[in-house]
Amino acid sequence: MVILTRFYYFPVILLLAAFSSAAQEIPELDDENSSDALVQSLEYFQSHPVNLNHANLDDVSAIPLLYPLEALALGRYLRRHPGLSDLALLVRDSVISQQTLDDILPYICLDAREQTRLPSVELRTNLQRKYPMDEEIASGKYQGSPLANRQKLIARRGPFELTALTQKDAGERSVADFISAGLSYASRTLIRQAVAGDYQLAYGQGLAFGGTSPRFLSAQSGDPSGNSAARLRANYSMDEWSSLRGGAVATGFGDDLALIAFASAKRRDGGVDSTGILLTADNSGYHRSQSELAKRGAFSERIGGLRIEHQTLSNLRLAVNGYGVEYRPDFSTAERIMSGIGVDGACDFGRGQVYWEAAAPLRRRPAFIAGGRVESGVLRTYLSLRQYGPDYAAPRTNAPGSSGQDELGITFGTSLRAPLATTVSALYDHSQPVSTAGALARGHGGYFLESVIANQLIPGLRVEWRWRRKQVEEVTSDPLFPFPVARRTASRIGLRWEVDRRLSLAAQYEVCRYRRDGVSEAPRGDLLKVSANTVPVPGWRVSASTSFFAVQSYEARLYGSEPELSGTGSFHPFYGQGRRDAVMISYKLRSLLSLQAKIARLQRLYNGDDTEQTEAGLSLLLTY
Repeated sequence: MVILTRFYYFPVILLLAAFSSAAQEIPELDDENSSDALVQSLEYFQSHPVNLNHANLDDVSAIPLLYPLEALALGRYLRRHPGLSDLALLVRDSVISQQTLDDILPYICLDAREQTRLPSVELRTNLQRKYPMDEEIASGKYQGSPLANRQKLIARRGPFELTALTQKDAGERSVADFISAGLSYASRTLIRQAVAGDYQLAYGQGLAFGGTSPRFLSAQSGDPSGNSAARLRANYSMDEWSSLRGGAVATGFGDDLALIAFASAKRRDGGVDSTGILLTADNSGYHRSQSELAKRGAFSERIGGLRIEHQTLSNLRLAVNGYGVEYRPDFSTAERIMSGIGVDGACDFGRGQVYWEAAAPLRRRPAFIAGGRVESGVLRTYLSLRQYGPDYAAPRTNAPGSSGQDELGITFGTSLRAPLATTVSALYDHSQPVSTAGALARGHGGYFLESVIANQLIPGLRVEWRWRRKQVEEVTSDPLFPFPVARRTASRIGLRWEVDRRLSLAAQYEVCRYRRDGVSEAPRGDLLKVSANTVPVPGWRVSASTSFFAVQSYEARLYGSEPELSGTGSFHPFYGQGRRDAVMISYKLRSLLSLQAKIARLQRLYNGDDTEQTEAGLSLLLTY
């Protein structure tokens, strides 16, 4: 039996642990897919830092953890100050803050010589196991192994890079076996980028090929539109379903004209009826039961596209995209992704930017996203509008679960640098179904509101308060009450204290209340977390966290992060009553070897079920 002292009215407490670049702090996200996607992005840019002395605005905008308005300011500064020799000048000249520079430091460099220092070979292996194993796996009901096993190999020679990934994971959101490989080429000649094998593609604002709905909704996350630079690269994600398979090439004609062409042919999962007719596409990667395993490779999805981009003026970029898709003839019309065309662009001005994209699939209603950002003195704001018709469907590439098929939405965010080293941020996001028929079929509406107040009046000591409210109108088949409302309100207060360069302490206290119309109960959840990060001697690092939680219902669950092995990221849902402890020890031997060992222990009592589980993990990185 789990014994937990109730702390419903506990006073303040601290914020999330200040993990190092090897265990980067992940912003609050809405789901675990987003968490994994961000971690993969962080790991990629650690191996491929952006060279500020050769970067355009798209390159700067792609830097992880850099807010879009900061990217605009940085891009303008780099144009005026070519050949930057000292990153400290960015803080001295008030381009970005010292905290922002510390955040992005692992993902940037200054000259080409630094990029040649990347290791020729990187080999990483991650092993994680739970004791006891999940009940479903132990009973044989679901396929998989209690051992999660991942390997990644990167080999570089000149402009070429080979990436190979393998994994064998256990449980939900995983596959039994997965092998991926891709070869990429990058240069400053006519062929700027080329890739063969499994690869990832993103261009425009991401409406068709980078995802549609906002992924990282936070008052401190900057632009929620998913704006991404035009780029392609070998697949870097451990998600089997998040890559294309084939080839792509990006070419440049002078400084004004660029072209990207790609082609992909990949087996996808699908649902087949008793007569062999293909009814549904299942691209989520759930391969757990025997019947679900039979869906693997049910059909082949072939897709190809072309993008032409022109820098019309020094501050205006315009592009046209076209793509075609081919399926099995018997594929359900409702599940097909139609060929289409899209246009997008961006225009920079003195202290901001406007951007837009529209996509029109064949015989489907079009979709669009447009927005802008502006900075005026101490005030930063951004606005984004989006609309997707009920039958709109983005291609199933690089964006699992992120495309909205029936949605009209608006997002507004603002950030104010107030006196006394205080920052005030707010975000409002509203969405509603485009049509009632579409809503009943697959949609819902609601809003998301968040405000953040952060202060760092004393160097090394940061206090933050965050308030969130999310309201969802859930669609049901009940004609008398088709749109019940569920509201989720959460508040968090915490502090982080950097005692010195070798030690930081943090803690947070968070409370959540979940309410549903027509239901008298309003379950509550409380979470208290304390953590520490220390470097006892050079080369060694110890990160630890302890979370106490008292959550009355799964609907009021809270999510918390903890020290994670490099290349992995996840949220841990807290519900019931209990605690979770995690410790990770890291050792780095110059640039040759990096070793991480982690152990976590969960104790939880929920609905009479007493759970005790231990997780152990080991990560080894060899470089040459």
